[in-house]
Amino acid sequence: MGLLGSSALSNKAKSVLKLSLSMMVVPVIAGAVLTTTKPVTSHAAATPKAMRGTWYFGGAHHRQTLKVAHYSFSDATGHYTGSQVTAKYSKHKIKVAGYKAKTVKFYRLTTLMGDRQTYAPYKLKMGGHYRNVLLVMPQNVYSHVYTHFKPNKAHYVKVRVY
Repeated sequence: MGLLGSSALSNKAKSVLKLSLSMMVVPVIAGAVLTTTKPVTSHAAATPKAMRGTWYFGGAHHRQTLKVAHYSFSDATGHYTGSQVTAKYSKHKIKVAGYKAKTVKFYRLTTLMGDRQTYAPYKLKMGGHYRNVLLVMPQNVYSHVYTHFKPNKAHYVKVRVY
């Protein structure tokens, strides 16, 4: 009987020993996994080339400036860079007065402070020349027009979004 009791005790001791070893090994393995994984970083979506540069809206007395770079932009509210900026787009069919209807991408520049206006790169005829401009998503009927040159007056264009 003593021999049978000792084998039962040794099986019990073995299971306790296995359990205690597994409890020590799991945190060590978890710690190794946690220390070897790379930290998650947020990457900004690059702004499209058609939007990059310095853009102006308004006249000589009240002018707004928008500067857009690869991973940064600045406007009247501040300068945002790196992971603070993301550029997402949505496609809309628009009809600009005097032009054929076409589908364009409206880009929304988003920062940690919230959403900004939505812009669409477009080509308009201004002063007898076709110019690359940024149209602001119209709130009512008229859209603000941002240009690469400093205009003497604010430009608006009638836009209908489908």
